[in-house]
Amino acid sequence: MHNIICNMNDILKRILSIDSIPEVSVFTLVNGKRKIFEDTVIGLVGQYLLIGFKEYEEGISITITEVPLQLPYITEDEAGIWTGISVGVKKSSIEFAIAAALAIAIAQGQGEDIIDDACIWNKSLKISPLDFFNKLSVKGTYKNIDEASNAMFEKLNLSRN
Repeated sequence: MHNIICNMNDILKRILSIDSIPEVSVFTLVNGKRKIFEDTVIGLVGQYLLIGFKEYEEGISITITEVPLQLPYITEDEAGIWTGISVGVKKSSIEFAIAAALAIAIAQGQGEDIIDDACIWNKSLKISPLDFFNKLSVKGTYKNIDEASNAMFEKLNLSRN
């Protein structure tokens, strides 16, 4: 888990062209309340985690799901362990930036493409982590992560995808 978060932090700084970001927290839900995630293992089937910055209410969720092989309905390409990333309820630019960086970090770590099954981020179903990074990267001088993530969100322009 630590490696994924460290990679996500590095990617987030590079994608937003900023030098620092707030401290990232990982939470689980216990009886409907956020609790700091203290385990070191991520990727267990059934895991549901919330990831965000300590100073912010915004966050994203990730779920780990196993899809069993069931030919002819579920093929070998579709079966396996899948990680789903969901932007939070607020759908803020901060949430989109965290989700993008996390998707890139996970895909790079697995040597896989990013799959956007709803084609919200991209017009095609699959995109390489590098192409996704290049599509969303912003250049410029930003005062803070809020300003930089707003620039990335404007570049994403969900209404045109």
